[in-house]
Amino acid sequence: MSMLGNSPGQATQRITDTFNVSTTTATFTPSSGYSLGYLDVFLNGVKLVNGDDYTASNGTTFTLTSSAVSGDVVEAVAFYPRGLSDGYL
Repeated sequence: MSMLGNSPGQATQRITDTFNVSTTTATFTPSSGYSLGYLDVFLNGVKLVNGDDYTASNGTTFTLTSSAVSGDVVEAVAFYPRGLSDGYL
């Protein structure tokens, strides 16, 4: 039988960091880092495309292609796929 979503025994943890930009900046550091390929980034509510709008390649920081300016809101959503027996961050 095929499964929709995670297979039994799997859970995913999601950690969201919100950055209220007060000065022009392009590089951001999520509080818990991220796993490569498991990061979504939003600028003022619009989802950005990895490789086009931002670069996330080291698990620690991500860099916007065009800097955010004062008043912008950048949101980083990191997903950590886990087995139920794994601990959470």
